[in-house]
Amino acid sequence: MIARILNAKTSNEGLEEYQSILDNEFLEFASGVDSLKEKEIALLTLQGIQKELQLVASYPSLFQKTIVAVGGGFSAGKSTFLNNLLGLKLKLPEDMNPTTAIPTYCLKGQREVLMGFSQNGGMVELPNLAFDHQFLKSLGFNLKEIMPFMLLSAPSVPFEFLCFIDTPGFNPANQGYTGRDKEASKESLKHAKHILWLVSCERGGIESDDLEFLQELYEEEGKQVFIVLSRADMRTKSQLEEVAKQIKETLRDHGIEFKGICAYSATRYQEYKEFSEKSKVFNLLEKFLKKLNQRSEKQNEILGYLYEVHSMYEKAIKQDASRFKRYQSELRSVGLDLMQICRARENQKREFSTIERSD
Repeated sequence: MIARILNAKTSNEGLEEYQSILDNEFLEFASGVDSLKEKEIALLTLQGIQKELQLVASYPSLFQKTIVAVGGGFSAGKSTFLNNLLGLKLKLPEDMNPTTAIPTYCLKGQREVLMGFSQNGGMVELPNLAFDHQFLKSLGFNLKEIMPFMLLSAPSVPFEFLCFIDTPGFNPANQGYTGRDKEASKESLKHAKHILWLVSCERGGIESDDLEFLQELYEEEGKQVFIVLSRADMRTKSQLEEVAKQIKETLRDHGIEFKGICAYSATRYQEYKEFSEKSKVFNLLEKFLKKLNQRSEKQNEILGYLYEVHSMYEKAIKQDASRFKRYQSELRSVGLDLMQICRARENQKREFSTIERSD
């Protein structure tokens, strides 16, 4: 399996040309633009586009999908939530201990299959294993370095144009946590415009770790966050409404906008769906997802990112040009001053010569 992952590559002329321009011509060009302070942001944006293009080149149908990331702390129930929402038979690993170790894209496909995405941009079919923290630890090396994420397709997925990302939990736990989990989660959430944020109702509210993470996400322009109160069957319905009110109030106090909040139970799904429909506190998750379930404008999104970078550099180049003109003007002024000084000294010399001759 590891050998196949290492050997998996994709061949796409457009992608190769983009990579070549980014690694060579762009870096040379960027080094000559002095006024752009956000060079690192621009480069990260272009590298992010490269990753998206790699994924689309390996799995072209993703180009039509709207990305919805599923985030939350360790053991908030993200994998269980997706297994039930999407009707997966080839299930994402579930446990009360941290399980999701590698971000996994879940989408509708002709057959149920788990694919690994290699660091070289290729895809390889994977055996039916639980790629959780325990399995990764048993390998003796960090599998994520050669396989940064996976893709799970299934005909049971009820949303034709949605692709869900199961992300690692972000907050430290006693078991299974690695420092890279937070970065992997952040990276996945960063590249999704729409986010389902799971909070276990057993916590009794939203915690500071969640708030900190959500505030970072909210700073990213255009993020749409929907709160899912998981394990709803662990509280009475009146308690659930109180928890939801508290979460809403906390989010508003911290200036975090959200599209809605729902109560979700994997074991009593229909019951809590009907409860959410009748409740004045909760919103319907299905209604939110159905609205998103449209053919993606991925091409326009990518072009939008490119235009943003173009605009940043265009502004910086104009600033450089303006500064250069200012320097030219100042140098010309200094040159004129020097010429006047030289003429004055010549005049002084002539005057001294005339005085000396007269003496």
